[in-house]
Amino acid sequence: MYKIEIDYSPAYELITSLYTYLDSSNRQISELGTKWVKQVEKSINADFANELKDQKLEVLHRLSLLVWQCPHKETITGFLYWLEQLPSEKVYELLVPWVQQISKDMIQIQTYFVSLLRRWNEQYFCHLSEDILEMLQKDALKKKVLTSQIDPVDLVEQCTNGMHIMAENVDTLLLVPQFHQSPFSVIDYFDGLITCLYPVDQELKGEPPKKLERQMKSLADERRLKILRYLQEKPRTFSEIQQFTGLAKGNVHYHIKLLRTAGFIRAHHNSKRVEKYSLRDESLVQLQDVLFRYVKGD
Repeated sequence: MYKIEIDYSPAYELITSLYTYLDSSNRQISELGTKWVKQVEKSINADFANELKDQKLEVLHRLSLLVWQCPHKETITGFLYWLEQLPSEKVYELLVPWVQQISKDMIQIQTYFVSLLRRWNEQYFCHLSEDILEMLQKDALKKKVLTSQIDPVDLVEQCTNGMHIMAENVDTLLLVPQFHQSPFSVIDYFDGLITCLYPVDQELKGEPPKKLERQMKSLADERRLKILRYLQEKPRTFSEIQQFTGLAKGNVHYHIKLLRTAGFIRAHHNSKRVEKYSLRDESLVQLQDVLFRYVKGD
């Protein structure tokens, strides 16, 4: 069984926020959505906004491995200066234990990454509310306490709202709290290591909890209710769910995403992919209590 390591640094969130701005795959049901993207686009330099258009930068994820090993990650400035001064052979040395094939781009565009992240920090990230970063740091501290109290698989499932990860040949699973990709987790599989940037919601006083809103929305559709009933019998594969619903793959993916982010279903991960889904009974049981406490103002 893998061991859990909890880490926090504002540098993780710097990278995650840029990735969120560039990634269009989950905007339809993400917390920030397209409205946030448009607001950011208006607030940053026009030339910079144009430069970021159509950027993919898939290797951006792998920078989490470097943040994890950075000795100066307490601040954005410290991390970026360290990354800028890092010799290419050192980049290789830090990545090679976990990455079998290191793309030349990963090393060759190192200077560009530093420039990109520095400008992103100056024009967007440095203006982010300190409350959000404090919230992430506090959540990391809470999860560190839980590592000695909860089974690693159960802790991962709790943090990710339903990712059940039973991966062979994995020694360490790194959990990092993040805000910008909420309600999704950003997960990467490496050799002997899994990095998982799990979502943390910002709760505002007097406002409904974000998770409660997602849960109510996910239940407001008869097809999703039928999927939950179908999963109650036993775990099912994606193909089985698609066959049961009679819907196109894209539609099934959408319904499953809503149910997963609401925490109603469990995604069983094995060997870098989801093998099946099952019902998380406890989430349905807890829903009434969460709703009642919000309505009563507790």
